[in-house]
Amino acid sequence: MKKITKFFLIILFCISCKEQNNLTSSSEENWMSLFNGKDLSDWDIKFSGHKLNDNYKNTFQVEDGMIRVVY
Repeated sequence: MKKITKFFLIILFCISCKEQNNLTSSSEENWMSLFNGKDLSDWDIKFSGHKLNDNYKNTFQVEDGMIRVVY
Protein backbone atom coordinates (compact mmCIF):
# COMPACT_ATOMS: atom_id res chain seq x y z
CA MET A 1 0.00 0.00 0.00
CA LYS A 2 2.84 2.43 0.78
CA LYS A 3 4.38 1.98 -2.68
CA ILE A 4 1.10 2.83 -4.38
CA THR A 5 0.69 5.96 -2.24
CA LYS A 6 4.24 7.13 -2.98
CA PHE A 7 3.76 6.44 -6.69
CA PHE A 8 0.48 8.39 -6.70
CA LEU A 9 2.10 11.35 -4.90
CA ILE A 10 5.01 11.41 -7.36
CA ILE A 11 2.63 11.37 -10.35
CA LEU A 12 0.51 14.11 -8.75
CA PHE A 13 3.63 16.21 -8.12
CA CYS A 14 4.80 15.83 -11.73
CA ILE A 15 1.41 16.85 -13.10
CA SER A 16 1.34 19.83 -10.75
CA CYS A 17 4.78 20.99 -11.91
CA LYS A 18 3.77 20.67 -15.56
CA GLU A 19 0.61 22.72 -14.98
CA GLN A 20 2.56 25.39 -13.11
CA ASN A 21 5.00 25.62 -16.02
CA ASN A 22 2.09 26.05 -18.45
CA LEU A 23 0.62 28.86 -16.33
CA THR A 24 3.95 30.67 -16.21
CA SER A 25 4.50 30.63 -19.96
CA SER A 26 0.92 31.77 -20.69
CA SER A 27 1.14 34.74 -18.36
CA GLU A 28 4.46 35.81 -19.90
CA GLU A 29 2.83 36.01 -23.31
CA ASN A 30 0.19 38.43 -21.97
CA TRP A 31 2.62 40.61 -19.98
CA MET A 32 1.94 44.34 -20.10
CA SER A 33 4.51 46.69 -18.62
CA LEU A 34 3.02 49.39 -16.38
CA PHE A 35 6.25 51.29 -15.75
CA ASN A 36 9.01 52.07 -18.23
CA GLY A 37 11.74 52.30 -15.55
CA LYS A 38 12.79 55.78 -16.70
CA ASP A 39 10.15 58.35 -15.81
CA LEU A 40 6.55 58.79 -14.67
CA SER A 41 5.09 59.30 -18.14
CA ASP A 42 1.64 57.71 -18.54
CA TRP A 43 1.17 57.81 -14.75
CA ASP A 44 -1.45 60.09 -13.20
CA ILE A 45 -0.48 61.56 -9.82
CA LYS A 46 -3.22 63.05 -7.67
CA PHE A 47 -3.00 64.60 -4.22
CA SER A 48 -6.05 65.96 -2.46
CA GLY A 49 -6.18 69.73 -2.86
CA HIS A 50 -3.75 69.75 -5.81
CA LYS A 51 -4.20 69.59 -9.56
CA LEU A 52 -3.87 66.30 -11.42
CA ASN A 53 -0.21 65.39 -12.04
CA ASP A 54 1.07 68.00 -9.55
CA ASN A 55 3.80 65.87 -7.97
CA TYR A 56 3.54 67.71 -4.64
CA LYS A 57 6.98 68.10 -3.01
CA ASN A 58 8.38 65.66 -5.60
CA THR A 59 6.82 62.79 -3.62
CA PHE A 60 7.03 60.25 -6.45
CA GLN A 61 10.53 59.83 -7.87
CA VAL A 62 12.21 57.39 -10.24
CA GLU A 63 15.48 56.00 -9.00
CA ASP A 64 17.43 52.96 -10.21
CA GLY A 65 14.52 51.91 -12.45
CA MET A 66 12.01 51.93 -9.57
CA ILE A 67 9.30 54.29 -8.36
CA ARG A 68 10.11 55.68 -4.93
CA VAL A 69 7.70 57.46 -2.61
CA VAL A 70 9.51 60.09 -0.55
CA TYR A 71 7.81 62.08 2.21
